[in-house]
Amino acid sequence: MCKLIAITGLVLKNRRQASLLVAKSSELLGLSQHDGFGYALKHKTGVYRERFLDPLNAKGMGTMKDAVSLLSSKLKTKVKQGIDFDSSGVFPAKGIIEGSFIAHGRTATCDKTITNTHPFYGNMDGKEWYIAHNGVVAWKGETLPLQTSCDSEHLLNCYLYKDGENSFKDCISGYAAIVGFNPEGELFVLRDNKAP
Repeated sequence: MCKLIAITGLVLKNRRQASLLVAKSSELLGLSQHDGFGYALKHKTGVYRERFLDPLNAKGMGTMKDAVSLLSSKLKTKVKQGIDFDSSGVFPAKGIIEGSFIAHGRTATCDKTITNTHPFYGNMDGKEWYIAHNGVVAWKGETLPLQTSCDSEHLLNCYLYKDGENSFKDCISGYAAIVGFNPEGELFVLRDNKAP
């Protein structure tokens, strides 16, 4: 079963502290969740997200991308951005980082790929949603676009195309615990009455 971390009211002195938070979260979640690790950090100027297929590669914020850029071209084929890890969003500026943090340790119930690694991100009409999910769900609503083979994307689609958690009862069966950021950048945490 996947594991989630959510922190609000976060105040970090600098990017080094943010990097330590990422490394510790990966270490904690990676002890039992071996199929992926990802996090999203909401800060003053946006959201920064990284995902790793191997949780042990998450040594801190931005460290994998920096490390790969230092490798010789012969070795770069061993670790590929977009296959082994990816990043997106706005990297936090130097100085104090205030905001919220979500992290996800994955136990795969479908293909073990970087695209199926949480948190998921979606943008509809300029409104950005980030979610990470623990549970198993099935879609029972009208057909909506999918970018992955992960059931959790159905929950993201409820926020992008429907009325968020209000549409779960009509579109989703199964169970879910979710953490994420809404378009205003506010952290939300919810679970149904079946999710542990």
